[in-house]
Amino acid sequence: MTFLGELLAVGREIVLILDDYHVIEDQSIEESMLFLLEHVPDQLHLVLISRTEPALPLARLRVRSQLLELRADELHFYQPRQPAF
Repeated sequence: MTFLGELLAVGREIVLILDDYHVIEDQSIEESMLFLLEHVPDQLHLVLISRTEPALPLARLRVRSQLLELRADELHFYQPRQPAF
């Protein structure tokens, strides 16, 4: 059974987290990710964590509203303001 077939067979929501995506250099992995993104089942939520923007069709995913991005600015911690007395 293929990876996509296995995902479909689970029958419930799945979150697949790939950390350090920026270290991938193998072209076959990039091609597999492109295929997965084009055929992703509805119950799969893919989380890519990378220090650089991945070589994936992000603009196409943005247009389709299939992409949520959190960049460094959104991940900063801010100290709450002290109330003025």
